[in-house]
Amino acid sequence: MQLEAICIASMSSIVGADSRPLIKCSGPGPDSVSVACNDLENENITGIVSFGIAGGMDPKLRSGSVLLPKAVVTADGAFFPTDDIWLRSVADNWPVVRKQTRQLGINKLIKSPNEKAQLFQTTGAHALDMESHVIGAYAQKRGIPFLVLRSIADSAEDTVPEIALSGIDKNGKAAPFSLLKTLIKSPRYLTKVAKLAYASNVAIRALKNMPVRSIHALCKE
Repeated sequence: MQLEAICIASMSSIVGADSRPLIKCSGPGPDSVSVACNDLENENITGIVSFGIAGGMDPKLRSGSVLLPKAVVTADGAFFPTDDIWLRSVADNWPVVRKQTRQLGINKLIKSPNEKAQLFQTTGAHALDMESHVIGAYAQKRGIPFLVLRSIADSAEDTVPEIALSGIDKNGKAAPFSLLKTLIKSPRYLTKVAKLAYASNVAIRALKNMPVRSIHALCKE
């Protein structure tokens, strides 16, 4: 999302110009991020990070919990380990970060607490998103280090409303008028949308609290 891109751009502005990351705001979902990864083929990339917010599946994780997962898994058994040295260098100066976690890469929006609970039991993953597995596969194919840095927005007990993605366009930019039109037609979702928006802001604020040394380590400076 554009919100996530703005967050990492602001954080990484403290590092030297040569170390600042190339930021791709792909838009939500595996298809969009696949296109963004393919656009990197001619770039000199030394590592790739799946950055932003995630949905929680472990009941112990609350909104704002920051994760640096050891690996990304999928429901069909794919496994993409993150780079351990890079992970530790980022986490060393960030006491609140959760390192011993797994991220689940999924291809569709998971909406209900029951779905999250079932996936938590069957995969052992602590959180989920719709992009990290695609990025992990791309990094593996290209032979470059891979990292996931995500903060929990909706927790395991939160329902993600059916219309959640209507407020984001295909390029990851906020689409408030589209969301408003949808809410006018389906006002019953208003409370859940407001709760998700609040949780997403909590998640972004947690990422912005990243220590300066960890930011330098993330950018490999």
